[in-house]
Amino acid sequence: MNKKNDKRLIENKSFSINEMNETINFILSLLTKVFKKHTSEKLYKIALEVKNKIKEKNNKNLFEYVQKISKKLSNLDFTYLCRYFAYHELLTNLVEDIYQANYENKWEDKYLDVDDYLVRFFKDIKKNKINVSKLKDIDISIVLTAHPTQVVRETILRLTRKIMEYLDKQSNYNSLFNIHLLDKEQNIEVLIDILWQVAILRDEKITVNNEIKNILNYFDTTFFSILPKINYKFNKLKNENYVLDESDNVCIKIGSWIGGDRDGNSFVNESSLEIAFEGQVKKVFNFYFSKLNNLYNDLLLHDSVSKISKSIYEFTKDVYLKNREREPYSKAVVKIISKLWNTLQSFGYDISSFSNFKIVDIDGKYNSTKDFLNDLYLILNSLKKNNSYEIAKRNLVDLIYSVKSFEFHLMSIDIRQNSKKHKELIDEIFSTNNIHQNYIYLSNEKKEELLLNIFEKEMIWDFDKLNDFNKSEINIFKKINQIKSLLGNNSISSYIISNTESFVDILETLFLYKIVNNTNDFNLNIVPLFETIEDISNAPLIVEKMITSPITRPIIENFWNNKIEVLLGYSDSCKDGGNFTSSWKLYTIQNELTAIVKKHNIKISFFHGRGGTIGRGGGPSYYAINSQPKDSINDKLRFTEQGEIIWAKYSNPRKGWFNLETILTATAQAIVDKTKNKYEDDEFKNNMEYLSKVSFDKYQNLVYKNQSFESVFFDITPINQISKLNIGSRPISRLNNKKLSDLRSIPWVFSWSQVRAMIPGWYGIGTALEQFINQNKKNLSILKKWYKNISFFNSLLSNIEMLLAKVNLDITKHYFDSSNNKDADAIYLDILSEYNKTLKMILLISDKKELLEDFRDLKISLEDRIPYLNILNYFQLELIRKNKLNKKNKWIQEAILISINGIATGLRNSG
Repeated sequence: MNKKNDKRLIENKSFSINEMNETINFILSLLTKVFKKHTSEKLYKIALEVKNKIKEKNNKNLFEYVQKISKKLSNLDFTYLCRYFAYHELLTNLVEDIYQANYENKWEDKYLDVDDYLVRFFKDIKKNKINVSKLKDIDISIVLTAHPTQVVRETILRLTRKIMEYLDKQSNYNSLFNIHLLDKEQNIEVLIDILWQVAILRDEKITVNNEIKNILNYFDTTFFSILPKINYKFNKLKNENYVLDESDNVCIKIGSWIGGDRDGNSFVNESSLEIAFEGQVKKVFNFYFSKLNNLYNDLLLHDSVSKISKSIYEFTKDVYLKNREREPYSKAVVKIISKLWNTLQSFGYDISSFSNFKIVDIDGKYNSTKDFLNDLYLILNSLKKNNSYEIAKRNLVDLIYSVKSFEFHLMSIDIRQNSKKHKELIDEIFSTNNIHQNYIYLSNEKKEELLLNIFEKEMIWDFDKLNDFNKSEINIFKKINQIKSLLGNNSISSYIISNTESFVDILETLFLYKIVNNTNDFNLNIVPLFETIEDISNAPLIVEKMITSPITRPIIENFWNNKIEVLLGYSDSCKDGGNFTSSWKLYTIQNELTAIVKKHNIKISFFHGRGGTIGRGGGPSYYAINSQPKDSINDKLRFTEQGEIIWAKYSNPRKGWFNLETILTATAQAIVDKTKNKYEDDEFKNNMEYLSKVSFDKYQNLVYKNQSFESVFFDITPINQISKLNIGSRPISRLNNKKLSDLRSIPWVFSWSQVRAMIPGWYGIGTALEQFINQNKKNLSILKKWYKNISFFNSLLSNIEMLLAKVNLDITKHYFDSSNNKDADAIYLDILSEYNKTLKMILLISDKKELLEDFRDLKISLEDRIPYLNILNYFQLELIRKNKLNKKNKWIQEAILISINGIATGLRNSG
């Protein structure tokens, strides 16, 4: 793909900014109207006064103004003002999303034929005579997680989704209601009125069951309608004169951690895993029944005028359907519905709420999705053979691609647990079964020796004496085996080991799966997760041991198709060593691991555990995929999406289509383009190592070696309030304490975002670049050369640039001023100095005069919204001051939480 097309893929410059701003002003005028209706005249005038102050060019004294008016405001007034400006950000986002999506997709109801990214990609493929067989086994999995970064309640998301329907010019108002009691504008105003009166915050902590339910909504709104079509489209573009064949694969699927991510979340157990799969199975079967009903209406073809293959008559000979005896296709569909119904019943779930379908009394059911597909292919092949393939393209082809995409389980769930929990479990198993006392205190060498000695022995194990938590761990391993037997091997494809520090961690997981299920069938893929800088550095030794061990090598060859998968943790490595070092270490480790497996004739795929923010490895998907090492993406790619990022990308079909197509295009491009970049030579690697070390040392000296930093962090950031937001089922810390080392990366990044410093994403980089440039006059030109020619380096600096545009250290200073710690001021001055260095270096290397010169739309968006973000920060600062004086006032506490919500919404990311 040429650079011109690359630029078209990642830049959005063609929609009308003026038209969008008019729509924003319109919807905000309705918000103000609703605000006036539900508050006092006094507060309404203050809100208008605040907005006028915000619009003033010289509003440097805005914080002093907020402090002044706070004396006139009751605590309830403050709550209403925070709510008003939080919704201001939410509705502005909504309008921007509509205009962005309209530009990105050119949807028009014929999304298979527009001159879009995939079309242009395949045009380039054919023009350059590149062999498309490389794309035969492309396998992308987008894994949805429940990591708590979505601050907006599902109730509010549903309301905004409805507002979007009315605002979107491409939606058909006449299809929304049969009878219109209100016009469009009135409907929008009423929805905003409802929005104002619903709770903006969750009253209770979100549960795992809530997370399961919420994520399933995305299938109704987006994935059911677009995923089968985009998979079909890929094969259609890949093959000229394409006709669906039984051997065709789907290239992109949806996965999940929800209900299976047990790491640090005791609420995830065998019950939550069962509930997740029951919900998924019901969801996908209901979808299939609906699709089959549509197919039935397509295939009322009479044999007096339609040629029908003998195989259809043979298939339906045991089916009697009144008035349809000469319509064998419709009989075939009814038989398939009946077999599918029997299959659903056999799972043992409560299906009393399912609608009635055309069902006949037959004994058969489907033992696998392959059997289901075989019956659909029977109809397809008859239609193809008898000159009726176009009829199949109405509903049957889409149904076949749906079954290939979703199977019986909808999305594969990964199980995840911390390696330390496995050690505690084995320690108790060995102790209660008189195998060994104090296993947990053995060295890794002794643990490995002990496990290898008993791994292949046939033994009877007693789990009855284990504590409740460890019994739950045992039940998880049992449930994995049961679900895979019931719903198919792909239903649970991977078991992820968090905090993988040695080969023993992998061996322990295999051992537990073996003894709990009394099996030598290792059809569960074990995936080590390397998270910290130290663990990432140790990954080559662990992977080499994994693929050479006499225990694991046969498992890789016989059960894992001669492939291994490694999960790379961006979040914790960013928290551990800063963004620059994390990014570089993860980049280099992919090259090292690829070389190791190649030496041993094994394949490797990488699972990228990215967060939403730059400080947790986030950033635009195209940049992220395009900046990976050339040899790291061969056919399989997995990465996580979470919280507000799931909403941002998949809340409606058009946004979902654009994002999936972007991901698919970037991945396909990476697979076919293995051209080595001549600039990524030894000099580049050596210099990057130097930059990484300087950046790492600078970051570590501030965050972990400055004895006052931890207490200042907990003092100045709203971390305690963030813990009360009820945005996820997991606690914010791995242990119930105020230690930075135990704090999860999400609240760590979230807190720095709230005070507008975002230091995890950029701190240390300015010093590294400055020192490198000062070493040699030629080094600046070297950095400029990298920026222009090396995707990894360009992506890294571009992400930092976007992050710096959201930083406001003037506001951060107010948070530091609120601390009583004597070292707070010195820490702030250090952060300010590093920011100025980083800003100077980014602009110098990229040859820019100001930030975001290349991102016009983002720049305009931030210029418009930043002043309103600032006011929410000033409200928050004043509210925190009030809270210190009166910690029991519920309105102050609620207002603080609403301000956090609004700032996160305006920044478009939290953690």
